[in-house]
Amino acid sequence: MNLVEHYIKLRSAYPPGKGEMAVTVAELAETLCCTRRNVKHLIRKMEERKWIRWMPGSGRGNRSVLIFRRGLEEMAVSHFTDLLEKGRVHDAMEFLRREELPEEVWEQCRERLHVRLGLQVEQADNRRREVLKIPLYRKLTTLDPSAVSVVAECHFVRQVYDTLVHYDAETRQLRPHLAHAWESDSAHAEWTFYLRKGVRFHDGRLLSAEDVRHTFLRLMEAPNSVMPWLARYIAEIEVMDEHAIRFRLTDSLPFFPRFLGTVNTSIRPREASARRHVGTGPFQIRELSDSRVVFEAFDGYFRERPLLDRIELWLVPGEKKGEARYQLPGEDEGGGEREVLFEQFACEMLVFNFRRPGPQHDIRFRRAMRAICDRRRMVKELGGNDRFPADSMLPEKSRSAEVSPSSLDEARSWLEGSRYAGETLSLYYFDQSEGNCGTKAKVADWIRRRAQAVGVRISPVPVPIDWLYRKELEEKADLFLMADVFDSDFESSWFMFFRNVNLFRRFLDPDRLNDVDRRTDRFVRGSSAEDRRRIIDEVEEFLHRDLTMLFLCHLYKRIKYPRNLQGMTFDSFGWADFRKLWIRPCGGRSDVARSG
Repeated sequence: MNLVEHYIKLRSAYPPGKGEMAVTVAELAETLCCTRRNVKHLIRKMEERKWIRWMPGSGRGNRSVLIFRRGLEEMAVSHFTDLLEKGRVHDAMEFLRREELPEEVWEQCRERLHVRLGLQVEQADNRRREVLKIPLYRKLTTLDPSAVSVVAECHFVRQVYDTLVHYDAETRQLRPHLAHAWESDSAHAEWTFYLRKGVRFHDGRLLSAEDVRHTFLRLMEAPNSVMPWLARYIAEIEVMDEHAIRFRLTDSLPFFPRFLGTVNTSIRPREASARRHVGTGPFQIRELSDSRVVFEAFDGYFRERPLLDRIELWLVPGEKKGEARYQLPGEDEGGGEREVLFEQFACEMLVFNFRRPGPQHDIRFRRAMRAICDRRRMVKELGGNDRFPADSMLPEKSRSAEVSPSSLDEARSWLEGSRYAGETLSLYYFDQSEGNCGTKAKVADWIRRRAQAVGVRISPVPVPIDWLYRKELEEKADLFLMADVFDSDFESSWFMFFRNVNLFRRFLDPDRLNDVDRRTDRFVRGSSAEDRRRIIDEVEEFLHRDLTMLFLCHLYKRIKYPRNLQGMTFDSFGWADFRKLWIRPCGGRSDVARSG
């Protein structure tokens, strides 16, 4: 801690309106967490800089007079700005995390930070570089493709890694990617993929079939993998030559190539460790810390090089807003911005934990909770601009459904014959989740108040999003409020929702787990989209009948960006495709056409 931070800590320990204080050296030592000798040294240095005036008391133990000559706000904002100007991003972010900063000072510092975000034009090695700096309001959990389950992290993984195939949402077809072609035998039990030649990892090494083999072995064997179930379908992986690989399956599986386009199957080099993020993607990671993540364009990318040279995510402490911003410096909050209300392929749900004892095992209690969670009332009271009632995981299916209203009287009637005995149930939710799902605290409190009206005691418990990867979640939560954002390949994403070890299945008892696995196994063995859609309807009918979970709402995400920021195409997660972003110089047309 330097002298400025000692002063800020000292000033914040006393009321802001009092500039003169009677203190002892012992009290100051306790406040500053240092020795009396060091306190005297700090006092002398602060006096030399005319930050304070110090009038020592006469005699041992007598109180001295400390007069503050610089305000807390002035010193804190000036220090924070100085850290930013010197490029000390980590120190600046750590400074924002200081508990003693009053809210108004913290807000001023964050305003100074946002001025430095957006587009920055930098000179490096006699080269002009365009850098886009974006705030992120929480720390990342993991960027390991085999383990990633959080929306933002899935998006970032896609910038760094590539998959064998790519799903085209418009045509609903698989497209070649790292593999330029593939084929199967007549039984769809043996699949061969042919890799592009000359594809390089960020470290310069050439992609080979052995890297693909290693990736899938790791997916089946790694303890933190979200796809250990692959071992149920893959019997053998054979490297035929440097650019050809064959998967022998345990049975016929026409759906198999669709797995190979999901973000978790992104290809990594065979020697890579979980902490070394080397891929073949359009961006490579240059820095990964608790304060900043830096992506640099990969000049050797086998497809079109990104138009921006560098993208920085600044991990800003503080509350997450319900909108994503791509703010450029100099842009005002009015005509210089566009706002998009983006409909995420997302569904918010209340999940019952069947791995803990409690009234949630009683269907009558679950029916009471269904009545308590009146979806139309929830939308109306929480604000209908950001959500609409869900009756399915598919938004279009929910729109055509008749979502019947429910009453608290109905809830009371179900409770009368249930096993609920007045106990308090814990309702867990992630307090720093993506996009408008950041309103989960309001949803959890709404459920708490509605339940309280009929005598059900619910205690909302916010937890960090890294609890997604911790067993404490299913060990402690009676209820869990979750929102799953589906990928552009809805069918693969739907299957993964039920098979990902970090999501819904972690709350199921063995009987329900076996039932879900049996139904989803039939899903991936379906020979047509119509067959698979019937199974989706069948599973959702089971969920409605059993009330294993309660559908709540579909979500919108507000995205603001300046008109000069071009190439704004959004993926299913509501993030802009970093590869296509570019900056139109001021004075240019706003309706620029671009090929590709």
